[in-house]
Amino acid sequence: MGSSVDHAVCLSWSDRVGVGVKRLSIVIPVYNEKATVEEVVARVLAVDTGLEREIILVDDGSTDGTRDVYPRLQRRFPDENLRVHL
Repeated sequence: MGSSVDHAVCLSWSDRVGVGVKRLSIVIPVYNEKATVEEVVARVLAVDTGLEREIILVDDGSTDGTRDVYPRLQRRFPDENLRVHL
């Protein structure tokens, strides 16, 4: 992906109370990944899990313009449950 930074992805399984629908939460820590974050999200979304999923990007104070990429991600993937925590 062009970055020497390892991208850690944490997966958690959860059940909705009373519904039994599985949801996959994918947490991606981000710090100064302007050049790679869009490709990382695209690759994660390319995997068909067969489950409802959410992607949570956790930005730890990026200073390289990574935050400017988030609106573009939301426009590129409007049907995905994509959340950003700054």
